[in-house]
Amino acid sequence: MPQSNLKKNFIKIASLYNEEAVFTAFDTETTGLHCKKDKIIEIGAIKFNKFGIIDKFSALVNPGICLPYQCYELSGISQEMVEDKKTIEFVLPDFFDFIEDSILIAHNANFDVGFISPVSIQTPEQ
Repeated sequence: MPQSNLKKNFIKIASLYNEEAVFTAFDTETTGLHCKKDKIIEIGAIKFNKFGIIDKFSALVNPGICLPYQCYELSGISQEMVEDKKTIEFVLPDFFDFIEDSILIAHNANFDVGFISPVSIQTPEQ
């Protein structure tokens, strides 16, 4: 991104912040790196504005598969922690309700959005 675009984007975000816009920073933990075959095992988010934290969202998700050991090594999330949790089809609507009209922020946005996109969500029958 050219420097001028970066500066314009920064000014736009600063303006939204000063206008008391609501932002939601979110992150996902997954069973792997590919949104077409791997599954979400956790979604976490913090909603905030310039005055501070408004609300928090945190949900472990049952991926419907056995977790690779790497999941535990990277996230600390074990099979036992997710096996009695809701599946993504039930968690995602709650997450979408939480984010409402806020401005989304993610460290690795392309990755996280790829996983929460309805196109990437596969129901067990599919």
